[in-house]
Amino acid sequence: MSAKPRASTIDCLAFVGPGMLSARNAPFDPTAPNAVGQESGRSGSALPLKLWTNGATTLEALTPLVGDLRGSVVTILDENDQQVLLGTVVRSDGLIATIASQLPKYPKCRLSDGRVRPATVAGMDAAFDLALVQIAATELPAIDLADKPQQVAGAILAAIGTDRAPAAIGIVSVPERTLPGPFPTKVLPPVIPAAWPNVSRSASDAGFLVSFVYGALANGDIHAGDLLLSIAGKPIRTDEDLFTCVAGHLGGESVAVRLMRDGQEQEVTIRLDAISKPGFSTG
Repeated sequence: MSAKPRASTIDCLAFVGPGMLSARNAPFDPTAPNAVGQESGRSGSALPLKLWTNGATTLEALTPLVGDLRGSVVTILDENDQQVLLGTVVRSDGLIATIASQLPKYPKCRLSDGRVRPATVAGMDAAFDLALVQIAATELPAIDLADKPQQVAGAILAAIGTDRAPAAIGIVSVPERTLPGPFPTKVLPPVIPAAWPNVSRSASDAGFLVSFVYGALANGDIHAGDLLLSIAGKPIRTDEDLFTCVAGHLGGESVAVRLMRDGQEQEVTIRLDAISKPGFSTG
């Protein structure tokens, strides 16, 4: 008769937000009903999805690891208030660590209590793809960073997000190692293609008659009822024309739009959005 598995403690490294480590011991009883590795309820050796590394049962079993760490995670927004990535409060006076290569040009931070504060870049380390941003706030719940977490191969990693359960679970496959480089030495501005303007059209023999304007353009110089003539110097009559008119342009560029409004031809300028969230790249 085999011995009953012994209740133990799994040493977990909680990735709080992007890349910050907080050492936390998670009590783990392999005989508990929600323990990872319990019977699958099916025959054969295949492991059911719920018991995979990021399966529902695994995430639920490690949810106690999140605890109050979730309060130290902030959501970083772009200039359009769209979520771009997460950050971690590393100092109670508003210093936040995040990923440099995904940081928007004009970041804002939404705290765990819902407050939104503009952020300024305090520093970047391109080699580690790490950025520090500063917001005007005090008494924030900063995490306690381990001086040097023990990264043992096979250790469980929990990525902490803004939800009750871990955002993801991982396992250390290779202990710490020294890489030869070379490493990035600077953070470069983004090079992201432009998205086509967010407008839709009504059927019209006259050409591209705007029926609705979306997103940031809704408060701009293109209005419902305008007849578009050209964008960035390219004639606009069909949806395909709209989709291809900004080819070769980058997000953030400004281009001229010729249009007819109330029988008068006008020229306005619009700022092109990027096809993906704006950020930095390393180089």
